[in-house]
Amino acid sequence: MARTKISPEQRELDFQLMQRIAAKDGDALAEFSNRFYPLIYSTAYKVLRHAEDTEDVSAEVLNTVLEEGGFLPSSERFTCDLDLHHGSKPRH
Repeated sequence: MARTKISPEQRELDFQLMQRIAAKDGDALAEFSNRFYPLIYSTAYKVLRHAEDTEDVSAEVLNTVLEEGGFLPSSERFTCDLDLHHGSKPRH
């Protein structure tokens, strides 16, 4: 699998996004999940080949990344409401 290079500009945008999340910016949290959830979901589905398990794993990955980074208290964990034919829509 080829790795995608991330531009310095994108790295800076990602850094700013994480700063906004740390500042409890709800729009930033939604932006983070919208940006990364499709990648997490598609990767998990390739391994699991089961939609329900993939939903659970994907939500857990987002929760773990955000909690371990100190960006999301465990009381604000993500759940998933997915429409597999129209894309994923994480919510919290």
